[in-house]
Amino acid sequence: MIVDAHSHRFSPDAIVNIGIGDTFVGETCSMGVHPWNTTDNAAAMRDLETLSQRCGDERVVAIGEAGLDRLRGGDMEFQFTVFLAQVELSEKIGKPLIIHAVRTLNEILKVRQTSGATMPWIIHGFRGGKAKAEKVLSTGIHLSIGEKFSLDTIAAIPDDELIIETDESTLTIGEIATKVAEARNTTANAVMTLSAKNIARIFRLVNR
Repeated sequence: MIVDAHSHRFSPDAIVNIGIGDTFVGETCSMGVHPWNTTDNAAAMRDLETLSQRCGDERVVAIGEAGLDRLRGGDMEFQFTVFLAQVELSEKIGKPLIIHAVRTLNEILKVRQTSGATMPWIIHGFRGGKAKAEKVLSTGIHLSIGEKFSLDTIAAIPDDELIIETDESTLTIGEIATKVAEARNTTANAVMTLSAKNIARIFRLVNR
């Protein structure tokens, strides 16, 4: 049962994010060209080529992290090029997209609206407020919640949209579930059950 939507350390209950050239870890992985890795255009294009060759493996259940970051990475024009290439790849192979977005939420939403993408998108580590969360969810994009989050956002996320993650946190997924549960006035077990159910649906892991 996968409870953790996005982690940078191995756990059998997580979708583990691995590097483009890394050895596969476990049975549920994600890989993508992170916006931070777009400072060298030639290297990023090579990474995209390698990604396209490896992402068909059944252990890769999602493309990502992909996205846009105004604080780090290459110039925005090239970040868009790399992001759009991964949107296209996600659609081509039929796998969800895990998104890293820093001060680029409006741009991400615009791409979703104009690209014709139909695969699930998940903005990981979402820390925005209730209004932003509702805006994102209204477009059909999902949110994954980690160690740090807005209390009013947590209360507003519907049960069928609640997904949790460890990302790079030193906390366990159980500890993050406890923090989320306190904000939602429920139990950690209930949060983990919802997360597992929603991850299975959104990432199409029902038969795993």
